[in-house]
Amino acid sequence: MGDELGMEFSAACSKLRHELRVKTGDGRLRDLAAWLDYDAKYVFLAALWSDDEASIAVRFLLPETMSGDEFDRQAVIKAAEASEQSTPNDTARLAA
Repeated sequence: MGDELGMEFSAACSKLRHELRVKTGDGRLRDLAAWLDYDAKYVFLAALWSDDEASIAVRFLLPETMSGDEFDRQAVIKAAEASEQSTPNDTARLAA
């Protein structure tokens, strides 16, 4: 699923990292959660940086609608974690 997530996913990861940097001073994506929106067109990606603070979540559009059975939350989380360790060229390749 990682390669199919596209530019919306890449932008969502960047926004999430930025918001974490603003809130916590650390832009690392950690303690991630992902879930399919009710309309099956969007995915929410949340970073949970502390048990006693609210999460930061972003939503991104999927390239195509998918069912709950098709949705693989672990693939989304792994792709987000991998986007952190990638170089700018790798991120562009992920977004393509």
